Amino acid sequence: MKKDAFDPAVLKEEWNRICEEKAENRWEEIAARAEQEENRREEIAARAETGAKRSARTPAGSKRRRGLIVSVSALCAAAAVAAVAVGLPLLMQSKSELSNGIVPTEDGHKGSVAEKPMDIGDPADDNHFSVEVDPDPAVPDAEIREELGGDLPGADGNHGGGQVTAGTLTAGQWNDNDHWDFWLSLQNGQKGYETYLRDWGLTLTRRMTVTTAPQAAVQLKDADGAVLWTAVADNRGTARLFWNVTRGEQVPARVEVTSGGKTVSVTLTDAQKQERDLALTVDAAGNSGKQALDLALVMDTTGSMSDELTYLQKELESVIAAVKAQHANLPVRLSVNVYRDTGDDYVVRSFPFSEDIAAQRRNLQAQSAVGGGDYEEAVEQALDKAINGLEWSDASAKVLLLVLDAPPHNTAENRGTISRLMAEAAEKGIRVIPVASSGVDKNTEFLMRALSVTTGGDYVFLTDHSGVGGSHIEPTIGDYEVKKLNALLVELIGGYLD
Repeated sequence: MKKDAFDPAVLKEEWNRICEEKAENRWEEIAARAEQEENRREEIAARAETGAKRSARTPAGSKRRRGLIVSVSALCAAAAVAAVAVGLPLLMQSKSELSNGIVPTEDGHKGSVAEKPMDIGDPADDNHFSVEVDPDPAVPDAEIREELGGDLPGADGNHGGGQVTAGTLTAGQWNDNDHWDFWLSLQNGQKGYETYLRDWGLTLTRRMTVTTAPQAAVQLKDADGAVLWTAVADNRGTARLFWNVTRGEQVPARVEVTSGGKTVSVTLTDAQKQERDLALTVDAAGNSGKQALDLALVMDTTGSMSDELTYLQKELESVIAAVKAQHANLPVRLSVNVYRDTGDDYVVRSFPFSEDIAAQRRNLQAQSAVGGGDYEEAVEQALDKAINGLEWSDASAKVLLLVLDAPPHNTAENRGTISRLMAEAAEKGIRVIPVASSGVDKNTEFLMRALSVTTGGDYVFLTDHSGVGGSHIEPTIGDYEVKKLNALLVELIGGYLD
């Protein structure tokens, strides 16, 4: 008697055969991944012993398993029942994705779960094996959740009711100017990190730190009087000057500080001219006048930002409100700028500075993530518009938040534009704070860090601890603390004001 292809017993028999075959074939692969996970835990433990503050999602020796044991044979039996309703072809597709560690998301994209920690049972028992599955693997460990407030989303990025709220995204911060020796070590050619800056035609190995009056204009000149670099001292009176940024042969000769309507000039000695990290103190008259804050938001709104855009809008909205509340007597102007890429509905959409914060928040919330196509986007055009197209106030603390997940197109013209924009932002005293989102690679990381270095800003990067969006690259930095993004940005912006 010919078997009915859709007979439940036949489907169950065929499905069990496929599952058992897959289980046997996948065993060595899963065991190898388990070994890799164990090595990763040992590496984390080693870092902890040296005092690393970094919060690892799976600490060495951790026993905090929230998991449940799932038997492959049980999964197969349940799947056989589903096959009666949907037919074997569809079931085979689901089986293929499950067996290869791929889980489809609601938008049709498939995310790998192969890197998630798992414990392997004994496969010898009737070709069945057990895997300890974390029901919510994207959620941080218990102590991180408690430290960050305990209200973080699950793997779907939602809080209990599914409402997007501020205080969800997590982030870290790094200032390469505060860790200059570490920054130089990444460019010494030993590990290949110097190639990332070289790809952008940049070299940042010579720096002068001038301590003088807050908001003073500081210029570095050569023997012929040509300006090598101009910076504005921050609220603590610190100005960073750079030379040979584009791999030139410039030789600094003197420093000029202008403040309070007076200019003070200091001639460098021959020994000072040869130093890679020179510190100089110049007494100058203070600037008078009431300080204000100009805050420009520059955000990538291409399709790749869709996984985090809604959260970022909420976070930035809360940052704006908190800064305004904490500095109630300080005039605050806000500008919202969004960008995509050439060929999209728009390349740069800019809203000029305004004290109408409510209107600017509405402008921010009205944006959506569409377009793009390739990896690179029109970052340089958005920066040019923000740095040179906006009317920045002379007597203001100037902060530019650049939220992105991809670099500009690496062309000869864009490389020249980027180096020019770095110098122009520094000359105007605009502190650039890049916020690296999911999708950022090493090339983008180092370019963004160079942008923050030359403008006296900070490098901010989202982390996986929130469970929102795609994976976030681990930056090549020292120890850092994981914080909520909105609180971190409020802290950094306040640091330029206090």
